[in-house]
Amino acid sequence: MNNVIILFGVNGSGKSHIAKLIQKEFGYQYISIEEFFIENYGGVENYRKNSKQAWKLLKAHIDSQVALNRKVCFELVFPELENILIDYENPTIDYKFVRVDVSLETSLSRVDSRGLRQNFPKSREFVTQTYNKFYSEQYKQFPFDLQIHNENIPEVVLIESLKNILP
Repeated sequence: MNNVIILFGVNGSGKSHIAKLIQKEFGYQYISIEEFFIENYGGVENYRKNSKQAWKLLKAHIDSQVALNRKVCFELVFPELENILIDYENPTIDYKFVRVDVSLETSLSRVDSRGLRQNFPKSREFVTQTYNKFYSEQYKQFPFDLQIHNENIPEVVLIESLKNILP
């Protein structure tokens, strides 16, 4: 069985930090979606011009890693069941869905502080709109395997929480 962990949460919720922790502690391959798009498309404008192709290329990359029997972890913002990256038809993949929550203030503060080193630019307005959409009724019924409130939580506590769902 191939294991795929998908972390869902707003910008600045700590998805990437948790994914790197999963990679380090549990041996999963972390695929940073923004870094993948930056590496393959150079910048946000080129990515936007080629977004359909970009998502297909990312899907092919994830599929290639899963085909090599690698445990894979990546992050998304919105938990949508029809996402192109989720292959429910493949019986060899065991998905684990993790919701990462933070307050709007924490989200904005983290996005402001990290800058643009590895991320596409995001305005405070964009982050706020994304936050409001993420916490809308539309996404409350998604079948998460784990929910983490990621505000000043020690890594040892994160690791213990993740042990409950990771093989």
